[in-house]
Amino acid sequence: MQISRRCFLGSAAGACVMGVGVAGAMGSPALAGRPRRLESTWFTWSKLADGVHAGMGEGGNTLLIVCKGECVLVDSKNTGYGAALRREAEALAGVPCKTLINTHHHFDHTGGNSAFHGETVIAHSKATARIPGNLDRYKAAPAAAMAALGKSEKAGAKAVLEDVKALQ
Repeated sequence: MQISRRCFLGSAAGACVMGVGVAGAMGSPALAGRPRRLESTWFTWSKLADGVHAGMGEGGNTLLIVCKGECVLVDSKNTGYGAALRREAEALAGVPCKTLINTHHHFDHTGGNSAFHGETVIAHSKATARIPGNLDRYKAAPAAAMAALGKSEKAGAKAVLEDVKALQ
């Protein structure tokens, strides 16, 4: 049976956040959290609700959901930034990230998947089939990332640069 991507994402997210109450929180005043940069981070994190944060920067936005002693990330950003994303999400959550959900196959949503090697990665069957088509972009991205990071004065740039160098 083939299910739509929308249905897949709803089911995957629902399975991961049972008990967090994200569905009710998404339309609530809890969304009032303003974007903030944590000390020495690369990404900007916004609290959406208790246990739910959005990470912005370097590719599609990421959703962090903290539930039952672990965190779940939705999308892993561009190649080279996955390790920083995971490190920052785990520091913010205070628990390990053992699950990654890829919403779709685009490079800016799956490029950081290598930072989740050995963990559970959930993706729709169509996305899973299309992700290998990005291989050339995944391979070329670290060089561009290193050039940009080398010029950056942004907090956390040195740590992210080391992450990207490790991919070479």
